[in-house]
Amino acid sequence: MKEKVIVVATNLFFLPRIQNIAAPSGCETRQVMSVDRLNEELSEGETILVLVDLEADADFWGKAVRTVLARGEARPQVVGYGGHTNTEMLQRGKEVGCDLVLTKGQFSRDLGKLIGEAARSVPTNDPS
Repeated sequence: MKEKVIVVATNLFFLPRIQNIAAPSGCETRQVMSVDRLNEELSEGETILVLVDLEADADFWGKAVRTVLARGEARPQVVGYGGHTNTEMLQRGKEVGCDLVLTKGQFSRDLGKLIGEAARSVPTNDPS
């Protein structure tokens, strides 16, 4: 089963870009719009990265981040992103527990690096 990048978002703006960057790294991209769906995705296969749109409903993404954090040390990295003018929202992302919070510009610029690093950090069982 392929590694997955989960996108916690109700806005589809970045989804095609994330998919285009994740696919060459051998990763599937799954968008989730509910905490129930997030739990299903987290329990199936290997999730290497969770990307959180901080401009979505704050109750939703807050619960989603806490759900990922509750998985303990084996959890994927959580990266929140949002508009650079909404500093309160970006700060809330940090407070809720995102490992990294980026403006949309930083997110767009660093997306390839984030996915590449996450994909490389997964231990492989390939003996070759």
